[in-house]
Amino acid sequence: MNYRRILPCLCFATLVAFGMSSSALADVILNFAQQGGGTPLTATSSPGSTSITGDIPVTISGIAAGIPVPINAFLNIHLNSVANTASATTVPPGVTIITQQFLGTFSITQNANGSGINYLSGSGNLLAFGIAGGSSLSLQGSPSFSSSVIALAAGATSASFSLTGISGLSITNSTIASFTSSVTGTFSAALGSSSAATAPEPSFAGMLGVGGIGWLLRAYRRRRTTAVA
Repeated sequence: MNYRRILPCLCFATLVAFGMSSSALADVILNFAQQGGGTPLTATSSPGSTSITGDIPVTISGIAAGIPVPINAFLNIHLNSVANTASATTVPPGVTIITQQFLGTFSITQNANGSGINYLSGSGNLLAFGIAGGSSLSLQGSPSFSSSVIALAAGATSASFSLTGISGLSITNSTIASFTSSVTGTFSAALGSSSAATAPEPSFAGMLGVGGIGWLLRAYRRRRTTAVA
């Protein structure tokens, strides 16, 4: 592979990661993965806007609260795109990157519908980005957090959702088209002194930079393989 040709894609992923560089001083406070297979997260588009919703069983594999893991929980998420903000930017060698702003809430709780113990919840803006025609979408941002078990302190926050299993990411009517996907997530924030930092490792910004670059490389390779076939 000619890496010079995909340098713009790598730069894009790195810029997104280090645009959130203030979170590098925060701790990874929680991560989760969807239970089972399938694509239970639903994105529904209408002219100019897209909503992303789900109430999905997940497993918390790390949490900065001194609580034994794994923990069975539910992700309840409600996001709405900022109308007509979807954009598609093509960079050499013809890779089109789709982005769109979303605003909304999420919660990771003991029971469905956001009930029971609030392991972590958040609200605010998230940026969605992915490769046109690809099967993945990333949602990243710095929302405000609350938790009944994690001792949060004032400071930087970061949220990262990885949506996979999408059948051809695209834009329609100035917004990301409808899709279904699976979901995983990682979150970081400043911790109070009373919190036991038992959550997963190391710097969130570093993880995000490497993960974003690897994600784009895999997506690009899939596109090349499909084109050759």
